[in-house]
Amino acid sequence: MNDVVHALSQVSGWFIIFSQCCMIALLDEFMKDVKDKLKMQTLKVKSQGDINSSYIPFFVDVKKGTI
Repeated sequence: MNDVVHALSQVSGWFIIFSQCCMIALLDEFMKDVKDKLKMQTLKVKSQGDINSSYIPFFVDVKKGTI
């Protein structure tokens, strides 16, 4: 199971890099005329916590009539 999770993590990383490169190529091709007029803005986002300490339980106790 650990090998599968590791492989899926690697593939998802590769897909993100591929998608970023595609977006850059598309923006260069189709927005070259307005690209220089666009303004960048830096956003400060608070941390949402440690993702490694979060978990979703396999089983959830649901009381009758709550669903």
